[in-house]
Amino acid sequence: MNDKKNALSVNAKDLEIKKKIKLLLLLFCLFIIFSSCTLFEEKPFIVSINVEDGMFISDPGQFNQIQVEFSSEMNRYVTEQNIELKNYNGYLSFQWDDSNMTCFIFLKEQLEYGKKYFLIFKTGCENSNGVNIKSEYLYTIYTYNYNSNSTFSVVSTNPANFEKNIPLRNHNIIFTFSQELDNQSLKDKITIEPTVSYTYQVSTDMKSINLSFYEDLRPSTVYKITFKKEILSIFHNTLFEDYIYNFTTVKDDSSFILLAANMKNQDNNIPLSINYLAENQSIDIEKDMSLILLFSHDLPIKNISSFITIDPSLQYTCFKQQISQGCEVTIDFNKDMEGGKKYRVTIKKNLTDFYLNELDREYCFFMTPDGLKSLKPVIENATHDIYAFITNNEPVINIVPLSIVANKVTFTIKFNHSIDIFKSLGYFQFEYSGGYAVTDISYDSYSWDENTSTLTLVININSSAPVGTTTYFSFIITGGGEGVVDRDGNILDNSITVVFSFDW
Repeated sequence: MNDKKNALSVNAKDLEIKKKIKLLLLLFCLFIIFSSCTLFEEKPFIVSINVEDGMFISDPGQFNQIQVEFSSEMNRYVTEQNIELKNYNGYLSFQWDDSNMTCFIFLKEQLEYGKKYFLIFKTGCENSNGVNIKSEYLYTIYTYNYNSNSTFSVVSTNPANFEKNIPLRNHNIIFTFSQELDNQSLKDKITIEPTVSYTYQVSTDMKSINLSFYEDLRPSTVYKITFKKEILSIFHNTLFEDYIYNFTTVKDDSSFILLAANMKNQDNNIPLSINYLAENQSIDIEKDMSLILLFSHDLPIKNISSFITIDPSLQYTCFKQQISQGCEVTIDFNKDMEGGKKYRVTIKKNLTDFYLNELDREYCFFMTPDGLKSLKPVIENATHDIYAFITNNEPVINIVPLSIVANKVTFTIKFNHSIDIFKSLGYFQFEYSGGYAVTDISYDSYSWDENTSTLTLVININSSAPVGTTTYFSFIITGGGEGVVDRDGNILDNSITVVFSFDW
């Protein structure tokens, strides 16, 4: 009898253990299924949007809303922080439908005529489960340019039109236009007579064409390059008429010529016209620039000062380096040029190369500096805890997706040389730009580091706004006609505005 009881007891325990094992297996399977669903959840993506990449907007005043539908319910706050309309100077506001799948983006300010915008959905956009979108979405949007004063044309060439003594090989010509080019419209719209194989490259800003030749040019030949009037800008403006560019090549390959002259510093490179008929091709020359001369052949640097004269007189030092096109001579002036003064540079005909070939002619050109040194600030960061932004030294308006949760904000601005801090402090502004907050904005402190030319500003923000109210602010560094100045009285080239949101 006892044996039977023991056997029944053992069987009961076995059944209990089996039940527990089955339950554990069931729970484990459910866990695996749930984990798999989460782990392999499809990344959200944009199902539809009412803009197209490359679209043109004829009336910017009527374009004030963007509607985008996602494939799943989105995390509204995080997604909004990862949507940007680059080059737009206004503010974006967001509304969502009840499903949190459709977002309405409202433009508070009108788009501008004749501009290019980039609508960006960054990979930081995420759904309600924290899964990021498949990839970054980028839509380029153009607005037409109806400003009759802004025609589409060729504004400059380097070398100048009708230039003579162009070398037979390793030659390129730069054509600069008044508006960005529609790259597709260039196909079959450039002709050269006599026929010669060529290639061209459009600059990153889409305003210049660098045209070069695959083969050697013929000596003593007049070439004609024609840009057909059907060429388009990105705003669908056409050239008013065919643009014709002429140049004449040298007699033979042994000719010793000046190929180009440029004014250059760390920020800019400005071509000069070396056509002796052009008396002043010197816009935007700064007084601390160096003169760069490009010759077709290598030449001895010794006694070169006997052949290059500057009037009014300027003392200079020079050095050279050989390049594929010939020889580059850099002339550094021992002191800055005077702003507004016209300087004549003459390169005498009896300057010779290493083979005792004289220059094909005497060269003469003019330059008039505007009196400015390059004063372009670099905003290195605007920080609160982990937040920072960088403007890459671009003097433009920057829309910064930065949300600061505090009552102080610190800006650090690095300049390329010392500014007059006491004259400049009034040109750093911090403005309340929207929302419902009642704010009081004041400077907390500032410091200036002479060694690194760096200004640090700490700004107080006090508000009686309720928690959750979003308010926009602008930090402005003023430049242009009146603004931040250096110790020589030179004014910052352009204003910079940084716009960000502030959450309490």
